[in-house]
Amino acid sequence: MFKAPESTLFMGKRIVSVASCDSTNLLAADLLNSGAVADGMLVITDEQRAGRGQRGNTWQAQPGMNLTFTLVLHPLHLKVVDQFYLSMAVALGVRDYLAGRLTGSFVKWPNDLMVNDRKIGGLLIENQIAGQLIKSSLVGIGLNINQRDLEGLAATSLAKVNNRNYDLQAELGDLLQSLEARWQQLQSKEYQTLADHYTRLLYGHGAIHTFRAADKLFRGTICGVDRAGRLLIDDGEEILCFQTKEVRFASEGY
Repeated sequence: MFKAPESTLFMGKRIVSVASCDSTNLLAADLLNSGAVADGMLVITDEQRAGRGQRGNTWQAQPGMNLTFTLVLHPLHLKVVDQFYLSMAVALGVRDYLAGRLTGSFVKWPNDLMVNDRKIGGLLIENQIAGQLIKSSLVGIGLNINQRDLEGLAATSLAKVNNRNYDLQAELGDLLQSLEARWQQLQSKEYQTLADHYTRLLYGHGAIHTFRAADKLFRGTICGVDRAGRLLIDDGEEILCFQTKEVRFASEGY
C-alpha cells in the first residue's frame, strides 16, 4: 500500500490506495461523483484488472511491479478549447521524471511515453465539462517500473533499461513532484512554453516517416500539434491535420 509523498505541495496529499481495482480512473470517478474531492487526490493500486489506454486499448501490467494511478485535478479557468494543454503538461511531467533516470525518452502523440522505440507508459485523461470550462480532470497514468516480463509486447520498463529494481514509493514521490511542476506551468497559463517543449520532445519529430491514414500510405514529417491537439504532418506540399485514431506510423500496422 502506498503513502502520501512528502515531496509535493498538494499532489497525492490525499491518497486512496487499494490492493486491486478494475480501473483507477473508474474508482476516482466514483469518488468524485459521490462528493467533493480535494485537488490532487491520488487513487493508486497494486493491481489494475481492467486498465484502459488510448485508442480503446487495455493497459496490462503485472501486480505490484509498476505505477498505475489516477490524479483528480481541478484545472483553474482552463477552457475546453485549450484542454490539450493539460495533456501536454501531464505528458511532459512524466517525461521530465523519465529524463532523470534514462536517456532517449519521448512523448508519442497523443499521450504515450517512449524509450528506445518502445512504450514505457501511457496516459488516459478524462475531463468533466461545465459550460466552456473544464470542471475536473481524471488523469490516469500507467508507467512500467519494475516489470521485466514484456515478451510479445512492444514495451519496456525502467528496470529493463537500467537493469535494476526501484522502490515504487520513492519513484511515486519523484514522479508526482515532476507532474506538479508542469501543472503549475499550466495554471500560470504558460501555454506556449508547454507547446514548445511538447513539440521538441515529440516522438518522430523533425524526421521523415511513412504514415498510414484512411488506408493509404504517405511520407511526411511531424511538425507539432495545433491548439486542438491535432497532429500536424508536413507531406512536402501542405500541413495535414489529424485527430486521434486518424493516423499512425505505417510500421505499427493496423
